[in-house]
Amino acid sequence: LFLDMGRRMERSVLLIDLLRTTLTQQRPESAETLVIEALLETTDNMICYRQHYRNNMELAALLELLLLDENNPRSLAYQTARLLEHVAKLPHSNTNGKLSREQRLALELSTALRLANIDVLIAATEEGARKDLEQLFAHLNYLLVELSEAVTAAYFRHESAPQTLAPQRTT
Repeated sequence: LFLDMGRRMERSVLLIDLLRTTLTQQRPESAETLVIEALLETTDNMICYRQHYRNNMELAALLELLLLDENNPRSLAYQTARLLEHVAKLPHSNTNGKLSREQRLALELSTALRLANIDVLIAATEEGARKDLEQLFAHLNYLLVELSEAVTAAYFRHESAPQTLAPQRTT
């Protein structure tokens, strides 16, 4: 469970970094089309994109596929849905019906993604910055890091005293 959670967190962070680096600044239409094609190839989603959208390369469709499609195993929504399931399976101490920190973070991560509005995210300022998209990526990245730290703090102990592996000599 922990191994799969780690993989999903890592995939999520890497996808966010990739999209954040390539999409938060608007480009001329021809360059943006090339970036979208490169992203689809890089994330191994070209065939899936063509099956679903069958049209020109559009940023809104790309974000829908890579961010919000819970049926696409390479999307962020799929990864966060699995993380939410995994966190729910973890043993939790008696919290009197309250969600643990890691449950709250996983729920917030999933909810933030589900509430994302593609039309708002792709809107750019006059300078070409997609500030809402940048803010979403920053927030999702923050939540993933916090979730990782919460799981580590709750389930892994690092405070035990070190033990020597070599036999101790007596004098």
